[in-house]
Amino acid sequence: MIEFLKRFGLGILYVVLSPFFLLILVLFTIYGLGLFLFMAVKACILFFTGRSVFDDMPEDTEAKRRLGQLVDEPLNRPFRAKKAVKTVTAEPIEETKKVVKEEPQEEKPTPKPEPEFEPEPEHVLAKPEPPKKDGEVK
Repeated sequence: MIEFLKRFGLGILYVVLSPFFLLILVLFTIYGLGLFLFMAVKACILFFTGRSVFDDMPEDTEAKRRLGQLVDEPLNRPFRAKKAVKTVTAEPIEETKKVVKEEPQEEKPTPKPEPEFEPEPEHVLAKPEPPKKDGEVK
């Protein structure tokens, strides 16, 4: 009897709590769909106005700040880089070997074997007999 009351009590509890669970589920669904539509409209507006859909991350803003400082500051270096000296000469290297291109050989067409003639079986070549009329004997 106690087992029955436990099960009966759980059933009543589930019946009472299920509408609240469904209400929470419906509210969450409505919130998700509303947020989806809002973000889609916002993304379209930002896209067509030429702005970025995503904000810069903190690392990006820090990198932009540092790059801006590097570009804006004059280079105060104690030395100047010298122009690079050309190290490649126009003369060919002696170890290089001349490559001789061979003439392409003509390809001769291979003869196709002729198919052997096989006569058709007699039952295929035989003409069908005309239908017999009633009373006619052959």
